Amino acid sequence: MIQVGFINTEGEIISWSSPGSDFLYTEGDTVNGMLVRHFPYNLDINEYRKYNVWNGSSWYSRTWKDSSYHKWESGAWVYKSVDFLNAVRGVRDGKLYACDWTQTGDSPLTDTQKTSYATYRQQLRDFPGTVDLSSEPTDVHGLSWPTEPTI
Repeated sequence: MIQVGFINTEGEIISWSSPGSDFLYTEGDTVNGMLVRHFPYNLDINEYRKYNVWNGSSWYSRTWKDSSYHKWESGAWVYKSVDFLNAVRGVRDGKLYACDWTQTGDSPLTDTQKTSYATYRQQLRDFPGTVDLSSEPTDVHGLSWPTEPTI
């Protein structure tokens, strides 16, 4: 019995399956734009795909970047700052949503507390523009976020 790996145009194994029949997918065929490659049934493809890339005729080794913000392109890992900043904005939006109530007319907060939250909310809106991407950060929650006021 075999496993079948589906290889994208960058040479990465994107998905794999155990089809139940060794003859369902032919080695070298293309399915949905992906190259079909056969693997032994006992191979841990999830681990193999991290460190191996198909170059069109053979497998070669690569280091693994355990980051959803790095993509394998043209034989190298490329940091996708746009993806990271989108994740930052997603967390930021959640933080803004969590304190929307502080700015409503019927909020039980004092004017001073409302002002503190208004300042905090502006800091959150500005925050994505302050993120230093030069070190290729990958931990959205590990950033130095503005501190929420205490009530």
